Amino acid sequence: MFIVGCTEEAPEKPIAGKTPPSERSTQVTPSDSKMQGKEASSGPVRTRNSAPTVTSVSIEPELPRMNSTLKARIEASDPDGDTISFSYQWVKNGDELIGETSETLVDTTLKKGDKIVLHVSPYDIAGTGEEAISQEIVILNSAPVITSSPKAQKMKSALYTYQLVAEDPDGDPITFSLSPSSPRGMTIDPQTGLIQWKVGRDGAGTHTIEIIAADDDKGRCTQKYSLTIRKPKS
Repeated sequence: MFIVGCTEEAPEKPIAGKTPPSERSTQVTPSDSKMQGKEASSGPVRTRNSAPTVTSVSIEPELPRMNSTLKARIEASDPDGDTISFSYQWVKNGDELIGETSETLVDTTLKKGDKIVLHVSPYDIAGTGEEAISQEIVILNSAPVITSSPKAQKMKSALYTYQLVAEDPDGDPITFSLSPSSPRGMTIDPQTGLIQWKVGRDGAGTHTIEIIAADDDKGRCTQKYSLTIRKPKS
């Protein structure tokens, strides 16, 4: 005997957490070397959809800062080969973030120390699989940012000054310092960032100045520039 074909009815409307059945039937026609018999049908047989499964879920980047855009990284499979979609819920410090149900999280209220988790549920055309939860990530410290730039100045006296300006995204206090390569006698106020240098007779020439702005959580940034002092006209 041989199978002529089979038919499949449309599945029921999917319900979250369930995998609706579909119906299949098989038609069989018996035959021998002389004649063919009457076709027979097995009648409908109910089969169930297999729900998709999330095999891995994580959050990128691995080392997030306050202004980072967080993104879901997901691996999943479906035994039936169906197209898989996902629903998302971002959680901060144990509380669901209202309205944050997309693949990415752009939250301007994130701050250092916040703990973020992502809940993901896979679903196909017929049903929803089990929810998966990412490992917790913590928003890390952000380094200070120097926002000022040294300007060329015509020195009316032997005193060179530059007021450094910096800010810390996390609101941490900033301490300023000069690298050892800076000119001898140049100073910087650790709290205000004011640079002063009383230029001596041997100060003519080009000098490399490097400034360090550091917070109290091992974050730091630098600014490096060249300063040229011309010899006074005799």
